[in-house]
Amino acid sequence: MIKIAFIGGGSVMWTPGLVNDLALTGTLAETELVLHDVDSKALDFMLPVAKRIVEQFSTNIAVTATENRKEALQDADFVILCVAIGGLNETRNDLEIPEKYGIRHSVGDTVGPGGLARGLRHIPFAIRVAREMEQLCPNAWLFNLTNPMSTICRGITKVTSTPTIGLCHEVISFCDRLATLFEVPADQILIEVAGINHLP
Repeated sequence: MIKIAFIGGGSVMWTPGLVNDLALTGTLAETELVLHDVDSKALDFMLPVAKRIVEQFSTNIAVTATENRKEALQDADFVILCVAIGGLNETRNDLEIPEKYGIRHSVGDTVGPGGLARGLRHIPFAIRVAREMEQLCPNAWLFNLTNPMSTICRGITKVTSTPTIGLCHEVISFCDRLATLFEVPADQILIEVAGINHLP
């Protein structure tokens, strides 16, 4: 059985979609999915949601939840990292403080002062998780979905031996934007991608 640890598994924004994708992937039918979050209320809310998604697809994915990160990581085959250190309050600061000095971000989670601030919050945590993986699941791969994507992945791979891949849905979203811009069906747009990280 494959074990997947989802660090940040209480996320209302990301967890349902990721669980849905896992449930639709036949090769993952015999998977143990462990949701981890430091927010017990978020976990209490998301665990039944994830179980309901799995049930609807009649898959054998076993979903559990824990606030203990090391328990989630123990003997995992894959780890998904999708966290927001500081939550919306810190994200607001990432945008509003630079704006006060005339710097406006479209998103503010990857580049500029906002991206730098977010990186300073997230990179140390991501490295801590990767170092715990070296001890608890040394053969596991880390899939990072947290921004700033490239700087987090670079930090992890620079100071740990944890194999790390950064994933982003932006290519698909960009294809939809192009379809709208050129007034053509999205399936008529062919995109050649040189990587999978924030390519647009």
